Amino acid sequence: MMITWCGTAPGHGKWPRQITADVGDFGVRFEGRSFWTLYRIDYRGTRICLDRWGSHYGSVVSFPGVGFIGSGHTENEDEHVLDLKLFIDGNPVERPEATVQCRKLRLQKMSRIRSFVLRTEIRVQDNRIFEDVRLRADKPTPVNLIYYFMHPWTPSATEYIAELIDGSRVNGIFNGDRAHKIDRATRWSAIYDGPSGKGAVTYVLHATREDDWRTRYWDVPDRYRKHYFVTFLNSTVPANKEFHYRVLTVPFEAYDKRWEQEAARVAEIGKPLARPGNQR
Repeated sequence: MMITWCGTAPGHGKWPRQITADVGDFGVRFEGRSFWTLYRIDYRGTRICLDRWGSHYGSVVSFPGVGFIGSGHTENEDEHVLDLKLFIDGNPVERPEATVQCRKLRLQKMSRIRSFVLRTEIRVQDNRIFEDVRLRADKPTPVNLIYYFMHPWTPSATEYIAELIDGSRVNGIFNGDRAHKIDRATRWSAIYDGPSGKGAVTYVLHATREDDWRTRYWDVPDRYRKHYFVTFLNSTVPANKEFHYRVLTVPFEAYDKRWEQEAARVAEIGKPLARPGNQR
């Protein structure tokens, strides 16, 4: 697994501009210019999620009359990183070396986007990526939407499948029509890249009941199949209430039409890990 870090951690001295680590079959990167957003997902030597500046975003808020502010969206205002912590094999590391070999890695970040304070944790181990965000507003705040865990799967991805909250399934192909596929709450969803025979299942482990959240794949031709976890559509986030969202990404390999069965098998195996909590 290849992990790259760039930039300076506030209050933690200078971190190396690049840190590379071997952790299982994954390759990912954290980007300092995007306020420590997760970039790139390589699985067994194949890139299934892009590593391209301007395509990755972490937690982002769209404010009425302003636009997007958050990890990766730097065109309006900056997200403010308040604290960063890195753990390698369970041990805190204040000044990471340029090259690391480990069994597990965990990044913790506290940041502010205007009235919002976010606590984010990204954990990579056992060929799984856990992403966890807790959001709290200082005051009632109207928003167009908020999204987390946004990943641009490669444009060679050919198909998708999802299990909805009621247990029914939807599936389809990516055809570059720029539509938002699924756009509903899901227990899990999966993309498949036919040329490489690889894919990834994303479980929604926890989502707050009061929120009308959605899973979306934005099908943009020759650019990406962008995966959004969208929350708070045209609504007001109340003050002093914590909202918690958590997803788990698990890769898989399969060929031809058997990929849907393999994705469902991976999803079934993952259910004991999921602990869905407050899913709708």
